[in-house]
Amino acid sequence: MKTFRSRRDFLFESSGGISGLGLAWLLNQQGLLASDGACASSGTVASPLSPRKPHFTPRATGMISLFMGGGVSHVDTFDPKPALQKYAGKPLSGKGEVVVRQGNPGPLMPSVFEFKKYGRGGMDICEIFPKMAEHADDFALLRSVQSKSNDHV
Repeated sequence: MKTFRSRRDFLFESSGGISGLGLAWLLNQQGLLASDGACASSGTVASPLSPRKPHFTPRATGMISLFMGGGVSHVDTFDPKPALQKYAGKPLSGKGEVVVRQGNPGPLMPSVFEFKKYGRGGMDICEIFPKMAEHADDFALLRSVQSKSNDHV
């Protein structure tokens, strides 16, 4: 069965890639892309967007950025919500409009997994990540992202 997608849905769902290509084209047209002649170590900067020497020596040696459209819920991984036990099965309400792209949100549901605190900072990590829990002091966890959607994008 073929699902119909409107142009608006298509553009919204593919906007990251399309907008990135469009931005690269516009920057190239205006001569604002980093040129091959730019050298961060010599201090020569051919463009305001060229790589530059950092203000301080970074401690991080790498970064992993996960964009998981439809990915696992934060409630089941690193962000326990104990109050969900109290509200389990009740509809989501009282915090403004919920913007959805796929159906209506169902009732509230607590995590089925257990959490424990790990590392010096006491980071909450779910039982499904025992190996990550061993390295709790070696990574940072961002918990300040908000959305008006119940979708996991």
